Amino acid sequence: HNINNNLVEPYFQAIMCNKTDQIEKYEALMRLFDKNQNILLPNVFIHKAKKSRLYQKLMEILFDTIIVYIEKYKIHVSINLDYTDILNPQIKKTIISKIKSKKIGSFITIEVLESEKVSNFNLVNDFIKEIRKYGAKIAIDDFGTGFSNYENILNLDIDYIKIDGSLIKKIDEDIYLNLIKSIVLFSKQQNIKVIAEFVSD
Repeated sequence: HNINNNLVEPYFQAIMCNKTDQIEKYEALMRLFDKNQNILLPNVFIHKAKKSRLYQKLMEILFDTIIVYIEKYKIHVSINLDYTDILNPQIKKTIISKIKSKKIGSFITIEVLESEKVSNFNLVNDFIKEIRKYGAKIAIDDFGTGFSNYENILNLDIDYIKIDGSLIKKIDEDIYLNLIKSIVLFSKQQNIKVIAEFVSD
């Protein structure tokens, strides 16, 4: 019902530059509304949507809505894809064709969720190369959790590493500070920009 009525909305979370305090882009987070217009968070509906095969339609509606915002406000937007999205030929085809036809690649960053499920980096790299043809940027999301393998990062052509918020929350503890420093140093040496999640002060 919600899908038929297009009750899928992106919620935009600002990503700010720590040098200028200016908003550089927004991360689009999928939100669904129930029949009473209450907001449903992904942990409520994503798993059910995937089981009932409605997830693909949700992604299409979300991406179409994001395109409307990009065209209207000329904002740069990040959108999350996990490994199964990249393996899904229809989702992959839809995103690439829309980026190409609407000429919005320079406004899009694809955030690939770091996951232990990633088993074929060639497939991920093929997707990244295809997306890059149209000017899109690539980020690795939630870095520092899961497998967090530096070697895997070296094998992917990416623009950003997003440090997982669970680490940033504990940055005042020496052991986490040291881990974050190592991620930042590695990223700088590879000319990869760093985004910190859950910055609280």
